[in-house]
Amino acid sequence: QSFNMRAEVSIAVNFVLSFLYNRLPRRRVNLFGEQLDCNLTAKFQGHWYPDQPLKGTAFRCLKISGEQSDPILLEAAKETGLDVGELLMKHLPQNLTLWIDPGEVSCRVGEKGSVTQLYSSETAAADSAESLEQQQQQQQQQQQQQHPCAIQPLVPDP
Repeated sequence: QSFNMRAEVSIAVNFVLSFLYNRLPRRRVNLFGEQLDCNLTAKFQGHWYPDQPLKGTAFRCLKISGEQSDPILLEAAKETGLDVGELLMKHLPQNLTLWIDPGEVSCRVGEKGSVTQLYSSETAAADSAESLEQQQQQQQQQQQQQHPCAIQPLVPDP
């Protein structure tokens, strides 16, 4: 299965942004998110191995821990005019670790916290197949409600 990193980077960025909405102006949060997305995508070029998802996982790890936070996060904040200290100390959780790997995004809050899976391509594929099936069932039900006679099979007279 081929992974182009768009989904994984987007999931990770949106997770970080979820801590900032309703705390900072939406436009600035969106700009920060776009910049972080670009920075992560550029960083991961040449370090994305869909056939070996765990290869390079430490390189693709994003750590948020006050002044010890990943430089890519600090760069995105500076490039979009966000106050780095306020962002890291007030709005983002301390000791947040994100692993952005081909086919999976996971996080952990705290050094001893449990790892939570935010995204899995396998789950996403199953969810989209299930969602498609649900959509088809809903469409059939709507058609039956609109045209109850049209779907009845014709039975030949005996």
